Amino acid sequence: MDKLKKVLIANSVVLLIALVTASVFIGQLYERVGYIDPAHIKQRIDKAVNEITEEYRQSMKKTEQTVEAFHKMQWCDMKSVRKSNETYTNRTSFPIQLAVTTEMRPPYRGANFCSLKLLVNGEVLAWPMNNENNMHTKCSAFATIPQGATYRVEANREGPTEDIGAIYLWWELRGSLGSNGEACRE
Repeated sequence: MDKLKKVLIANSVVLLIALVTASVFIGQLYERVGYIDPAHIKQRIDKAVNEITEEYRQSMKKTEQTVEAFHKMQWCDMKSVRKSNETYTNRTSFPIQLAVTTEMRPPYRGANFCSLKLLVNGEVLAWPMNNENNMHTKCSAFATIPQGATYRVEANREGPTEDIGAIYLWWELRGSLGSNGEACRE
């Protein structure tokens, strides 16, 4: 029922725009020529209505594709194609929801800390740190990556080797305009 209401409202807007366009055209024609040719007016009105209707159809098609893509969103395990301290760009048509967890690498487990930095467009959005007293320490962060934005995870950069952390989990909620499963492809 909501879709029907939206279509009716959109159709009403299309007709209103067509009438306004026709009124403007009639006024301009009368000012230039001094008379009004009904056949010419009908032709111009039909052309304006057809153009507006086509724009509306294209807009509805894009809206339906977007809604369909959000229904096809899926969590993708990206651990095998993502690395700590690398910058990635969201080249999809939709925002990406990122969930990442890091853990200490041996022999540094028990170093009494864990940290990761999550950066979007070069800005630190999250920098969780844990101190679990010699436990197998893990840190997690979450963010929404806008379309076209860059993102980076720096896992446990503090330490004697500058790379003592490892990606434990890297999941991205992604949408796609294509078939199922396409969202997870790079």
